[in-house]
Amino acid sequence: MMTKTAAGAIALVTLALVGCEEDPYETEDDGAATGAAVRVVNKVTDVPSIDFCVKGAGAWLGPVMSQLLQKPDGLPTSEETGYMPLAAGAYTARLVDPSFNLCSPSWNGEDQHMEIQEGLRYTAEITGTVDQTDETPVGLTVSQD
Repeated sequence: MMTKTAAGAIALVTLALVGCEEDPYETEDDGAATGAAVRVVNKVTDVPSIDFCVKGAGAWLGPVMSQLLQKPDGLPTSEETGYMPLAAGAYTARLVDPSFNLCSPSWNGEDQHMEIQEGLRYTAEITGTVDQTDETPVGLTVSQD
């Protein structure tokens, strides 16, 4: 049986770049938001693309772009996904090199933990540089919109 967290993570990865034309941030008749939504923005400028993996209560899923969405080159620089529905809960995200097609090793040696709350929108920005001599290493920042 699939948990709500696993189902939410699967929804995230399957809707990332497949043309989310409808707004996943739907509302009830009274105007209250019914789901969380997350988008990913790649602002890393010294590599052509990057990929990421997500983990809820279960195993790592991904790399999202290359394995699950069949975008083998990852998320290109200066591009973003649309808002993707994601169940509320605790998640971990990991940046990975799309050429490895694995969730390990992490590109920057760190995992980003995030709490997703029902009814809110979030942006996960991938920023910094991969160049080890730079003072701003590649990282992931999640913020509420």
